[in-house]
Amino acid sequence: MRQRLSTLLLMTCLALTPAGRCADGAPAAWTWNGTPVRQALVIEGVWSEFFKVREALLDEGIPFTDGYASKSAYWKGQTLLFNIPADEASFRNYAVVVIENVEASALGSARLALLERFVAAGGGLVVFGGHWSYAGGGYASTAFGKLLPVTWETAGWQVAYLRQPAAEQTLHPAPGADWPMPFAWDAAPRVPYGTHLTPRPGATVQVLMGTRPAIVSGTYGAGRVVAIACAPNGMTTGDGPVYWAWPDWTRLTATAITWAAAARPLATRNTAARPVLTGAMLAGLAIEPRELTPQELQLA
Repeated sequence: MRQRLSTLLLMTCLALTPAGRCADGAPAAWTWNGTPVRQALVIEGVWSEFFKVREALLDEGIPFTDGYASKSAYWKGQTLLFNIPADEASFRNYAVVVIENVEASALGSARLALLERFVAAGGGLVVFGGHWSYAGGGYASTAFGKLLPVTWETAGWQVAYLRQPAAEQTLHPAPGADWPMPFAWDAAPRVPYGTHLTPRPGATVQVLMGTRPAIVSGTYGAGRVVAIACAPNGMTTGDGPVYWAWPDWTRLTATAITWAAAARPLATRNTAARPVLTGAMLAGLAIEPRELTPQELQLA
């Protein structure tokens, strides 16, 4: 009787505890929602169409939820979020979160704390550059400052973000890259604007723009993170196409997203042994043939 009462009290306490937290207020252990395929949450910011994330996900057949951050004079300086979940139950469905030129303050501290737990548990994160990312987005003092495999200038960042010199615009694989990237690099795709990123120890520079890191990958907890320096601004000052007009940019974007998503565990197929029907079992199910009477056929 005493044991039943203790169990009942424990269940009552759990029922009164906020979702995702233990009775002592600490976060509960992360559990993934069962899904047979990896899904993405895309958070679009200003000019995000240049990053070609939608096209990359569609080409790879990756289901995604499309949310966006809206800036308008009507919002009086605020950034409004649309179709972007902020609850743990929703985040458990995804394998990767892609953030395109959105400031940290718009996402909010609670959502960023949830994002950190998501990545630490095995989720993926891909962050693109732009005026409202990295230093311009106030990332350093938030969860981004811990999650991302890079650091960036915070003082005088506007200078570091401005147009790249012509010699520092061309994208090409980094010497230590370990992603498969069989792309047409001889087209010399160029990045007019980008953030100056510094890889953290243990991070891998996958792609350079000139001599500067353009795409850097790393890990956080059990998850994978990718930082992309390229910004959606400007025109090239060289002979090659701007990077978003390069046909292989979509494939490179897909490579970054699928790599980041790959650590998230999927639901396993039930491989338990199933009963096999034997001849004797089938014989037991057999019905002896016979002629039906008119009464049985309801013909009388």
